[in-house]
Amino acid sequence: MSGVVSSLTMELRHLRYFLAVAEELNFRRAAEMLYITQPPLTRQVQELEQELGVKLFDRLGKKIKLTSAGEFLRKEARLLLDRADEIKRLVKATEEGEQSRLRLGFIESALHSFLPGVLSDLREKKPEISFELFEMSTEEQIEALLHDRLDVGFIRNWGQVEDLEYTKIIDETFVAIYSKKLSGSRNASSLEELAELPFISFSRARAPGLVGRIDEAFALNNLRPRHIFDGGGLETILKLLFMGLGWAILPWYTVSHATEAKELIHFEIPNIKKRIEIGVARPKGKKSEAVKAFLDSIQDLKS
Repeated sequence: MSGVVSSLTMELRHLRYFLAVAEELNFRRAAEMLYITQPPLTRQVQELEQELGVKLFDRLGKKIKLTSAGEFLRKEARLLLDRADEIKRLVKATEEGEQSRLRLGFIESALHSFLPGVLSDLREKKPEISFELFEMSTEEQIEALLHDRLDVGFIRNWGQVEDLEYTKIIDETFVAIYSKKLSGSRNASSLEELAELPFISFSRARAPGLVGRIDEAFALNNLRPRHIFDGGGLETILKLLFMGLGWAILPWYTVSHATEAKELIHFEIPNIKKRIEIGVARPKGKKSEAVKAFLDSIQDLKS
C-alpha cells in the first residue's frame, strides 16, 4: 500500500478532503468544517477512490467507516499534510531570511566616500537587515550580479550595464593630485609640469575601466607618464602621494572624502569631456525587501 500516496495526479486537496471525512466519519459535518457543500466533497472522495483503485469507506446506510485501505491512508495523509505545512513554513522562513540579507558589492572608492553613510542609515532604519560586503572591481561586480552572487553593487558605469537595472548616484571628474613633498615649493598646474615626475597608477587588473579612462586623459593631452608605482588601490595610492613618492590621476569626489586629501594639491584634468559615473546596479526584476530599503537609502543620499 506504500504506493497509495505516490500517485502522479493526487493533490493535497484530495487528501485534506479525505482526512476531514475520515476524522468526522460524516460527510455533512466534514463539508461544514471545510466550508464547502456536501456534493463536491463526496465527488472529491470518489475521485480519490477511483484513482487509487480502492474503497476508502464502507457505507452502511447513513453511517460510514474506514476500510483497512482508508485507515492506512488516514495515517499517511496526516503525515504528508503535516510535512506539507512544515515545508510551507520553512519556505516562508527562508524567503524572509533572504529578504533581510543583502549581498553588497562595492568599488574601493565607495568605502572612502558614501558607503559608510548608506550602511549607517540602513542600520538605523532597518536593523533586521544583515550584510555581506564584497570589495570588487566594477567588472567583477557585473559578473557577480548577472550570476546571482550579488544583490546590488556600487559600480562605475563604463557602459557595461545594459543587462542590469542601474541608478546613477553621482558623477565626478578626474584631478591630477600630488603632495608638496613631491614638488617642493613649486606648485604644478598642468600635466606637462608633472609628466616627468614619478606617476602612481591603479592596478590595471584590479580596475581596468578606471585605468583605461586615465590612459585616455594622457592621450588627449599628448603625454606619456613616467610610471614608477603600478598595482595599487586607492588607499595605497593616497599613502604614496602623501609621502611625496609620486603623483596620480584620481576621481575627485572619492578622493575629497579621504583624510589624506586635505594635505594634497590637485587640479582638474583638461580636455576630458566625460565625467566618471558611479551608481548602483542590480539584476533586472529582482528586488527583495532588503534591496528596496537599500535603494531608499540611496535616494536619501542623492537628495
